[in-house]
Amino acid sequence: MEKEFAYRIGVKYRATNKGIVNEKGDLIPPDEPIVLFRAKDTLALRLLLEYETDCCAQKVYGFHIAGIRDMIRDFIYFRARNPARMKLPD
Repeated sequence: MEKEFAYRIGVKYRATNKGIVNEKGDLIPPDEPIVLFRAKDTLALRLLLEYETDCCAQKVYGFHIAGIRDMIRDFIYFRARNPARMKLPD
């Protein structure tokens, strides 16, 4: 029997051996494109900040914006603690 695993992706998603699921456990369809930015990518924080601005301009708040802000905080923390690991994408 295969052991189930779950790898957290931000606050809203996790990767499991069944696929990517949201916080409710709903599977993201395999034909839906997903993008993943890593904290070591020197360009990623700027994208998150712009996305947060766009969400607020469209009045998207609640759990979604809280998750974005948590991710921004985590990216800033990672950058401060790991400057040698920061790099442009390959």
